Amino acid sequence: MEQTYYLADSGHGDWPDCRSTTQRKVQVGYYPIFVEMQGRPVLLVGGGRVALEKVGKLVAAGARVTVIAPALIDEVHAFVENNHAEWHPRPFAPGDTAGFDMVMVATDDGAVNKAVADEARAAGIWV
Repeated sequence: MEQTYYLADSGHGDWPDCRSTTQRKVQVGYYPIFVEMQGRPVLLVGGGRVALEKVGKLVAAGARVTVIAPALIDEVHAFVENNHAEWHPRPFAPGDTAGFDMVMVATDDGAVNKAVADEARAAGIWV
């Protein structure tokens, strides 16, 4: 399945596939798949609204969810209180992705998201 997205041109660089002077066409290589999550260890970095969107679906699919975040919103904390997820109340640290089959980033800090994703990808972990 080929997806085509139109990204806004920031005014920098050459945009050969422009539909207009303010957009460029980008094709991405996403392939929709189903993954068996039952018992799969998943690291979720972040504890806010984006994490809430992910944790519920992961738990429902049977994943073993570990959350790393300095703080959690109440709705995410409820998954921890009900023993559906494990929480490490601290910021992400190098080495945290070790032992996980999948890693999801859900912070509002682009630098943290990049560090988590880079570490996981370097180890061959799905992000």
